[in-house]
Amino acid sequence: MQSLIESGELQQVLGVLVGLCAVLMPVAIVFIVLHFRHRRSTETLATVRYLADKGLPVPADLLRAGKDDRPASDPRSMLITSLSTLGAGIGLMIFFYTWTPMRFLWGIGALVAIIGVAQLIGLWLTRKQAPDGAGVDAG
Repeated sequence: MQSLIESGELQQVLGVLVGLCAVLMPVAIVFIVLHFRHRRSTETLATVRYLADKGLPVPADLLRAGKDDRPASDPRSMLITSLSTLGAGIGLMIFFYTWTPMRFLWGIGALVAIIGVAQLIGLWLTRKQAPDGAGVDAG
């Protein structure tokens, strides 16, 4: 072990391992999420089959399990998403600008903030298309 440290090979090996873990970690997280989502839907399907075989009614809540009450296109959730994106962008801009060695990266925060502004503009432009006053009153 001492010879590895002295020769500098340990640093190279650790560098490769850290890089490999950084690349594989998101893949592992996505795999785990998809695995448990598949497992949940398989168990739900088995329950539905069991109820159907017994001649029992299938509750509607069982088929909707794990889904939000609001659709993804709900103006309130879109407003929250766009404001969160805008806030994250502004926060990144401030973080990178105040961190002197990384000051040149403030543009990453600006990009995220501009995406949030674009989402807000899109939400504002489509507010009239929302059904029966469900839109956000933007002004």
